[in-house]
Amino acid sequence: ELDKVKNQDEDAQTAAAAQSDETLKNEGTVDPAVNASDADSANQTSTITNPTGSSGEASGTTTSGTTTPGTAQPDDSTTQSATPGSTPKVTVPSGETSGTTQPVDDSTTQSTTPGNPQTVTVPSGETSGTTTPGTTQAGTGEGSSTGTAAGTGTVDESGSGASGSGSEERKRALIQFPIQHMDGVTREGLVAEGYEVSSDGVASKTTDINMETYTFQKLPKNLTEIQALGLDTGMFGPVIAAIAGLTTYEPISGAMYSHPLFEIMDALNGPAFAISNAERSGVYYSMTETLKYGKYAYFTGAEPSNGYTPRQPYVLQLAEVPVVIPASSGKPQRHRIVVCSFKGSDTPRYVDVWKDSSSGKWYIWENSWESLILTMKTAG
Repeated sequence: ELDKVKNQDEDAQTAAAAQSDETLKNEGTVDPAVNASDADSANQTSTITNPTGSSGEASGTTTSGTTTPGTAQPDDSTTQSATPGSTPKVTVPSGETSGTTQPVDDSTTQSTTPGNPQTVTVPSGETSGTTTPGTTQAGTGEGSSTGTAAGTGTVDESGSGASGSGSEERKRALIQFPIQHMDGVTREGLVAEGYEVSSDGVASKTTDINMETYTFQKLPKNLTEIQALGLDTGMFGPVIAAIAGLTTYEPISGAMYSHPLFEIMDALNGPAFAISNAERSGVYYSMTETLKYGKYAYFTGAEPSNGYTPRQPYVLQLAEVPVVIPASSGKPQRHRIVVCSFKGSDTPRYVDVWKDSSSGKWYIWENSWESLILTMKTAG
C-alpha cells in the first residue's frame, strides 16, 4: 500500500511540472527594456519660444530632428526644441563654457540694489513697510489676497540636509517683466494702468511690490530635502525650490528621460501637470547646456564675469509681478514671480505659480520653470 501511494504522488508531481512548462511556453517572455509608447514619444519635438530676442541671447529656431533615448547629444551649435505650448525658447549658442561652477565661501552676505533691466530697482528713500523673517504677504496687485509664509525650514540628519529662511518686505520699486503667456493680460490694459510696454513685450512700472529674500545656509541635495523645507506654503516658495533644484544638477549619461531634476520639477508642478517624454528630450539638452556652468546663476553675487560664482550663504531675491493672470478655460489664477538677483541675461527670468484650492499649497504652473534654463550669457 505504501509503494502504491508513493507512486501516485510521483505521478502527480510529474503532471504538474509538465503543465507548468507548457504554460511558460505559451506565455513567452517580456522585454522590460522596450516601451513602444516611449519610443514613439522620443520622435516628437515641440518648441519653446524666445520671450524677447534681446541682446546676449540667440534667437530663431533650429530643427534638431528626432532624439533616441540614451544616444549622444547634439553639438553645441544646435537648438533642440522643447515644450509644446507656453514656454520661452531654449537656444544654445556654440562655444559656451563648459564645466561646473563651484561657489566660493564668503562669510558675509552683502545687500544688493539691482540696477540692470531684468531686476527690480529700489529707488533711494522709497522703501516702505517692514521685514518679517519667515513670512510672505502675498498681495496680488488687482484686489489683494493674503498668502502664507514663503517657507522656513531645516533638515538636519547627522550634519546632512538643507537649511534656509525667508523674509518679505513691501517696497515701492521698478518692476519689469515679460508679458507673453499671461492669458487675459493685454498690452493695452497694462498701458491703461500706467505700465510702459517695450516693443519686445517687457512691461515696466514703478509701483508697490512684494519682494522675498531667501537665504540658504545649506543647499538641498535632492527632492526629499527640498520638500522638507516646506516651501509650498507660500507664493514665492515653489520658485525658491525650483532654483534650489537646479543646483542639484549633475550630468548623468543616458538620463534623457530619467534625470532626477525631472522628478524634482514634476513634484513642484503639483497634481495638475507632468513633463512628458516628448518634452523631456528637448528640455534635457537645454538643461545640460545651461546648467553645466549656470546652476548657481540665480544667487546674489553670481554673474558671467566670475563664472556665475555666488556669495555664501546663498541668497535669492524675488519679486511678485503686481498683475494677476486671471483664471480662464479651466486654468487657475496665476501669479508671475521675477528673479531679481539674476544677472545672466538682459531678459527677465520668471516663473508662474498657482495655489491649489483643495490643499492650500502653491505650485509652479506647468512648464514656466523652463524660463530658468534658457541660454545665459557665456560664463567667464
